[in-house]
Amino acid sequence: MNKTIKIIIIVVLVVIVGIVFLNLVRKKKEVDYTIIDHPYERISIIGETSNKGVFDPTVEYKDPSLGYLVYSGLEHRPENIQYHNIEFIHTHLAKSTDNGKTWTFVKRLTESVSGTVEAPFFAKALNLDSNTIEGEWHNEVPTLVYVPDDVGKEWKLFWHKYFSKDMPAGEERPRIVSHSWIMMKEASAPEELDEAEEIKLFGTSFSPGAKHNFESESGRINPSAVITAYTEPGSLYWNNKLYIVLSYFEGSRESHRLILISSSDYGKTWDYLGVLLDGNDAKSLDKDYFNFWGAALAEEEGRLFLLVPPIIKSKKESYRGTFVFEFDDIDKALLKREDGRLVPHKYFKCSLPRNINSGQADYHKYNTYGGLIMPQVDISTSPINACIFNTKEGII
Repeated sequence: MNKTIKIIIIVVLVVIVGIVFLNLVRKKKEVDYTIIDHPYERISIIGETSNKGVFDPTVEYKDPSLGYLVYSGLEHRPENIQYHNIEFIHTHLAKSTDNGKTWTFVKRLTESVSGTVEAPFFAKALNLDSNTIEGEWHNEVPTLVYVPDDVGKEWKLFWHKYFSKDMPAGEERPRIVSHSWIMMKEASAPEELDEAEEIKLFGTSFSPGAKHNFESESGRINPSAVITAYTEPGSLYWNNKLYIVLSYFEGSRESHRLILISSSDYGKTWDYLGVLLDGNDAKSLDKDYFNFWGAALAEEEGRLFLLVPPIIKSKKESYRGTFVFEFDDIDKALLKREDGRLVPHKYFKCSLPRNINSGQADYHKYNTYGGLIMPQVDISTSPINACIFNTKEGII
């Protein structure tokens, strides 16, 4: 073997070794966080009767011995029980006195009912003969927060209320986003929230009646766009300040952003803090992710965290587990990053095998039995296939 061939072989080997080494380093960096991957325990809520199941959970504690769970109760008319697209979505309340080991249904806090709205823009878009649209009011993705300093209004419920058009059974129900708001109720106890006043808190300029929007706060937020919506609120009270994370959709699902707002006066006025995550952040973690939706906020040991499921897109968008990111500075809407790249703290994988919704988790440090709780769709229990699970894992 001549000298030239030897040199070529050595160079090739060095290149191969270098590529292998770089891939190993890159792979290590990509997975340099805890991944939770084991079977989870399905939560059975004593006294719950929703005929399509339960979803969108949020857990909040007054103290280490008294916890509350609010969630979406999903229902169909009995004759339509076999269909996937949900007709009625209510907000339900459950209670635990054993740190999440058992939950007992207490009452319904909001009611999903039939009704009509006047929506000329959407009536024209749907080729209807009348501006009056028949459908249902839905109350979805609730979040409950305990604010001990606001005497008489210590418990605050936020949720997304919107209207959807009636369709033949089994067909997709279009949302009428001109009638879409983030709502708020306040009471001295969670059990009193059903009787509390409904306040249209957040909306875009296309959703009249809202007390707040963020039209002038950032060039990246454009509530005057024709099709916009705020949805999926997550809440936290920390250091005498109330924080809300919101999903903001403008025009298309790909344009979605997670924004963070705060209030120093218990929800009377709000400040826009910034964009937390967008589609570019999702793609930076995995090429199969295209965005993040449905976030929650949590605190443990004085550290603050964002819980959010990545979204994958196959035939239809679906949640894929839950990432936990730590805040670097919550008042500046900054998560921990390295060279601009997100640094995950932990990732909770789905425990069910199917490529369907699993995510939108929540966590409270006093929920010591259940740990982080995660909703998942379980086809094996159909028609009641919307479920909530205990992961029995904490954040720290």
